[in-house]
Amino acid sequence: MPALQDAVFRQAINQAYNAVLVTTGELDPPGPEIVYVNPALCAQTGYTEDELLGQTPRILQGPRTDPAVLRRLRETIANGGFFEGQTVNYRKDGTPYLVHWNISPIFDEREQITHYVSVQSDITEREDFERFNQQLMASLGEGVFALDSDGCLTLVNQTAMDLLGYSDEQALLGLNAHKLMHPRYPDGQHYPASECPITHVMQTEAPLEAWRDTFFRADGEPLSVETYATPLYDVFGETQGVVVVFRHISEQLALEAQLEHTANHDRLTGAFNRHFFDGLVEKELARSARRGEPLSLLILDIDHFKRFNDDHGHLVGDDVLKELVKHISQRVRESDIVARWGGEEFALLLPDTSNEGAIELAETLRASVEATQFGEGLPNLTISIGGAQIDVNETPKAGFRRADAALYQAKESGRNRVCMAT
Repeated sequence: MPALQDAVFRQAINQAYNAVLVTTGELDPPGPEIVYVNPALCAQTGYTEDELLGQTPRILQGPRTDPAVLRRLRETIANGGFFEGQTVNYRKDGTPYLVHWNISPIFDEREQITHYVSVQSDITEREDFERFNQQLMASLGEGVFALDSDGCLTLVNQTAMDLLGYSDEQALLGLNAHKLMHPRYPDGQHYPASECPITHVMQTEAPLEAWRDTFFRADGEPLSVETYATPLYDVFGETQGVVVVFRHISEQLALEAQLEHTANHDRLTGAFNRHFFDGLVEKELARSARRGEPLSLLILDIDHFKRFNDDHGHLVGDDVLKELVKHISQRVRESDIVARWGGEEFALLLPDTSNEGAIELAETLRASVEATQFGEGLPNLTISIGGAQIDVNETPKAGFRRADAALYQAKESGRNRVCMAT
């Protein structure tokens, strides 16, 4: 039976996928001596069995074999311990490969080491693939980090560290990403993890795409980001975490804000343009109806402005229009909306303002414009103002018609006055 068992054992080792090498137990030169190699080791190294038997494993080592690993190997197995490690070995043709060792001592009945068994794996391709992934991650222009099921960091690429202002990846690993990167909203309010969309990805396994959020850097400064998050699964299909890709979008947000401003504002004066103002009137009218608050509208026109342009030139006239908008904006509430209605006409939308309040503001504006010189050597201007309190049951267009009719009445009555629709 022992002979049969030995035969079965040898056949199993010969047919094993992993390379196996057995040496004698003498570690001092000229030992240890190779006494057995299986076909997988011959295929891995390029040597034949005859070329390896009687040799020392040093035949597989070369200039890039790590001496520190060899010292640790010798110390471990000399003390009867199990060794696991990796370094560079060399094939018969001199080409290097990365080898992973599992080396165990064999003891006799007196507990003396007689042999060592080394199971070896060529992990060059695996390490190359991991190194490629690491280099790819490092070279990406986007920040990348991975979280485990508890929301703690398991990986952070270089771009993420640069964007977030960190320098040591190892110091970040194991930290809770939500507490680290966005524990609060931009206004300073606490940001519960339960409201974090990245947390929802782990809970629902639904990917997150193009979510805009604010991370906070190591120095506490906010960082506007666009994030994408995808669940990570283990070999059994269970969710084990999330990988998050994010990019810095502060410049993009600034450009979008600039484009939005250009689309919604008058290019000359900076006031809202008529198209955008129309949309705001509809929204404010709906809000006024919901809250039961009054909403008023003023339309003002610069008296005899065509004559002013003829006398002083359109460039001077443009400067006056810009100064007039500044003048008005400084005298209205932050909630009031100023728009260029066309030419030298301007519209003011006044939320939570009754007819009486609108008249009071209009008279204040009329008097202040009359008393202000909008350029050195220029004559003072006057304005005519028409207004209306918009009824919640009428359309914005109907409210504008009534305010415009009141403006016409102010002009016909001698200009430099305020008229309100009834």
